[in-house]
Amino acid sequence: MSRLCYMNMQPWRKTTNLLSSRIMHQRVVLRNYYASPATNQQNQKATTTSSSSPTTSVATKTKTKKPTPVVQHKPAPLNETRTEKRGNNINNIKITSKSTVTQDNVQKTAPWYIDQIKKSAEESDIKKGMDLLTEIVAAKITFYHGPFVSPLINACLEKNNPQEAITILKHIVSLNIKPEAVEFVSIMTYYFNANDASNVYQTFKLMYTLGVKPNSTKTFGMVAHLLGKTSRYDDVKILLETMKREKVARDVALYDIMMNVYADKGEPDVVMAYFHEMIESGLKPSLISYNTLLKTFMATNLGECIRIYNELLERGYEPSHVTMTSLMRAFGQNGHMREVFRIFDSLREKKSATALTYSLLFRCIAYYSDETTLEEKIQEMIEDKIQMDEHLYVILIYAYIRFGNVEKAEQLFIEAKKYGSTGVVAYSLILQRFLMDRDYQKAEALLKDFHESNIQHDAVSLQLVTRLYGEMGDIQKAKQTMAYSLKNYATSSHHGTFREMMLILLRNKNLDDAWEFLRKLQAEEIDSGPYVYLHLMQYYNNTREPKVVLDLYTQMKNYNVKMIPGVLKEVVMANISLRRTQNAVRLVIETDVELLKTTETSVCDELINSLLLEERVPAALKVLDFMKTNQITPGPICIKRIVARLVADRETNLAQEVLAWWKSAT
Repeated sequence: MSRLCYMNMQPWRKTTNLLSSRIMHQRVVLRNYYASPATNQQNQKATTTSSSSPTTSVATKTKTKKPTPVVQHKPAPLNETRTEKRGNNINNIKITSKSTVTQDNVQKTAPWYIDQIKKSAEESDIKKGMDLLTEIVAAKITFYHGPFVSPLINACLEKNNPQEAITILKHIVSLNIKPEAVEFVSIMTYYFNANDASNVYQTFKLMYTLGVKPNSTKTFGMVAHLLGKTSRYDDVKILLETMKREKVARDVALYDIMMNVYADKGEPDVVMAYFHEMIESGLKPSLISYNTLLKTFMATNLGECIRIYNELLERGYEPSHVTMTSLMRAFGQNGHMREVFRIFDSLREKKSATALTYSLLFRCIAYYSDETTLEEKIQEMIEDKIQMDEHLYVILIYAYIRFGNVEKAEQLFIEAKKYGSTGVVAYSLILQRFLMDRDYQKAEALLKDFHESNIQHDAVSLQLVTRLYGEMGDIQKAKQTMAYSLKNYATSSHHGTFREMMLILLRNKNLDDAWEFLRKLQAEEIDSGPYVYLHLMQYYNNTREPKVVLDLYTQMKNYNVKMIPGVLKEVVMANISLRRTQNAVRLVIETDVELLKTTETSVCDELINSLLLEERVPAALKVLDFMKTNQITPGPICIKRIVARLVADRETNLAQEVLAWWKSAT
């Protein structure tokens, strides 16, 4: 091919992608450099002939153009960098004496290596592919990530071996070639589709370790979504700090993901902060943004849900099925069944009521309606030709158990088994009912059937099995069940089983075993949860051994066990029993207010009563003032006693103020 042909290719190459143009350029240059002198003379002669021929196509045009001058290029010296300009881009391509390798009459150029790597990938011979990469770098051939690396990584992922794909990336790093972000994203996407949050995050961190930055905001969103989905909130926080440090531009999709993460975590203030930040940055919230807000507040703030719904309508959004079911759930969790039925009927009229819609409706009916209404809606579901699935069976079994119709629940359970729609949740519901009825014979038969069905236990079912063996007095089997749970399930899911185990030991007055159990959990640094300590505290408060209760409280703090309202009550009562009312007052006042609000008012009431008995009226008024400030309302007996004491002390005006506040608060 002559140099004139090479120059005439320039307009064509501008319309191709970068990879094709580089390969074509390399082919032409190498062919000119390594062609024989005779061939060069023939090409030069052919060029001269073609340019002077009277039959050339230029002569047929109406407007004669001057022939393009032939530019005589001198061959560039070997190892010299050749720069070619395409539009506004300058591409440096280094041509060296090792840019081709000749072996067995085969000229090994970039296209040859591309074909060989493609064959290695198709044959899943990754080792051969990696050897070819090494050979390419050694030959100083321009390294193209797309055709060289991507086929090998895709081959690894297709045979479900992402670790080998990471090995390839580490291999090219060892060859002093920097990987590209898209190669890491392919591996992360594989793990993302497998819901493997740990490996997504590890791959993301490896990318940063090797000096490769994510190529888009979408990459950060993918990592954040999966970390939030698996409750790895500490890692989410680190990721957000990285985004802030790298000044990653946030789009609506990323804001939606972050809002959803913190909605699942139960932090509505953070969700609203992201929502307002999105608006302030000039972005328009999406319908997904509003659906996430509804999800955030549907269990706690019905008024906010209604406001959010009206706002999305004002912005011109058409409510989706998710929007309406979220609103339906918000009304249902607050007991507004009239609105629940209204929303459901509107969805049914639009023929958009699904199995999920009916399951939500049945759950609301189970809590706030009756069996007759449930039967009517089941008939409507049959009319709509909605197929029963495992989730619907579970909800209906639960509803009939709540209505006390155990026979109907068992019939549904048998029907679900017949169609293969029973899972661990359905078994757990029936087993729990048998335990409530103390029907241990049926419970054992159900457990045997469960094992024969090869259904895997979950944390709840293991807790129920532990309880079953405990109530039957088989402590050894209860311990075996607990050990199985500890071995196979996440620590946080053990708490219910630990609780049942401690109750079993205390119920059988096996105090030595109970303490041994607690010490084993502490020694192995297992998160026992607060209920193990709570049941021991209740036992020792009942046996009038408050010092042991305070010792257990100290152990809880040492092992960073979460405080719960029941524990707070037991510790306050232990201090009162020891006449350490000052410690009790300090504990109450220093306790998190939100925790105190969920505690039974008897904690503060008992504390005030004890202070009055000790003639410590100012301290009692201090606790009452603390309750008033934090909107904690005392019980009527407590108010009656404190008002009577104030009247006896001739503090009539203060007594009237206390009584007026209490009446307004209740």
